[in-house]
Amino acid sequence: MEGNVLNINGISNSQVGLQQLTSVLNKQPVKTSEKIMLEETVESTSSVAKDPPFYEYQKEPWLTEPGYELASNLKEYVAWKSMEVMLDLGLAKLAHDSFMKKLADTHPEIASKSFGFTLDADASIKIIDYNKVLTDSERRFLIDSLSNTDGLKLHSKSAAKGFMALVDHDHETFGGRHKLGIESFQFVIDFGRILSLSVEKMQSEWVAQIQQNAERRDFPYISSEA
Repeated sequence: MEGNVLNINGISNSQVGLQQLTSVLNKQPVKTSEKIMLEETVESTSSVAKDPPFYEYQKEPWLTEPGYELASNLKEYVAWKSMEVMLDLGLAKLAHDSFMKKLADTHPEIASKSFGFTLDADASIKIIDYNKVLTDSERRFLIDSLSNTDGLKLHSKSAAKGFMALVDHDHETFGGRHKLGIESFQFVIDFGRILSLSVEKMQSEWVAQIQQNAERRDFPYISSEA
């Protein structure tokens, strides 16, 4: 798999570290953590009346998606959405690394077991037990601990929505050949494997997971190039 997968104007995957990426995003119309949390609050409030979809396809998302008011076409939207995903993954990685370090100190018997995590159909944390050795109580402990690790679930969910948007709109990478929604997400993405890598390698990993695991469309779908 090539390291520089997504077409981000002037920015290569091997050159962009988390600090550089944050600097770039400060100049771009990309959602902040505050905006993400506001969306989560709105979703939570509105769910009393109607449960909103986790992600919904938009033909021209830059016209309606909060935080992308300055994007004027598909190319700009994909570039900025790609950078937003990279930032979400970078922040999720910081939280995950901290969690794993603490787990090794407090529960070494669990930390020594191989596991990852994903999001289930309700966008809740789901543990992936690679060797089928976790007990029910250990699995429950990991779900609760990961869910309550500051920023981890928040940025994982935001990255997941970004993955779905890029599958729909980044035609250079995905060619409109794949489907990804929250119902199938747990069978496609393993955040544990993604976040265990360096910032420079995370992008190629999540792209590879989608290309290898996501359902393929019968016919390639290409969204608007406006």
